[in-house]
Amino acid sequence: MPIQLEPPIRALPEQEFHDLDVQIMRLAFDLQNDLGRFYDEKIDQEELLRACLINGIQANAKIKIHNSCWGAFLNTALYKEASCHFLGGQENIIQPVRITTGGTERGTQRIPLLPQTESFCISSLKNSIPAYRKHLQRFPEHTDLDPLRRINLNGSKIQFSSVSNSNHPVLTYSDPS
Repeated sequence: MPIQLEPPIRALPEQEFHDLDVQIMRLAFDLQNDLGRFYDEKIDQEELLRACLINGIQANAKIKIHNSCWGAFLNTALYKEASCHFLGGQENIIQPVRITTGGTERGTQRIPLLPQTESFCISSLKNSIPAYRKHLQRFPEHTDLDPLRRINLNGSKIQFSSVSNSNHPVLTYSDPS
């Protein structure tokens, strides 16, 4: 699924990026020296945007993101936190799930749940994906969950897959773009 931004973001050559970074950081420090550090973040953001525009730096307060989550290839903890937030908050999404072996309950584990009996996980594997999938397939076999939805962000592509218990097929989708 391609990510489309409005307005489009242009990749900068490294030196141009560093020069822009120095300019913006100087404005940010000047702003903090002028206002102090106890203002609401929204005020700081608006003032920094204003300072950028006054100094001829093209900037936008907000960027619309279409057909995507929150960018790609950041720390997976950020995606997990954002997913829980947008699905209703950790208190509603992270739930205890019974773990059983041989028909006996062995305990519970708190995991993120989608509606009903679906769970999800976010990973960033580049290597050992077959071994990871093998272990992941064991998880639904010891819970009442089916299926487990997985998003893998491996640095070059985003993969979506569903891992079901051994009585159900495993579906995988990988965006070729």
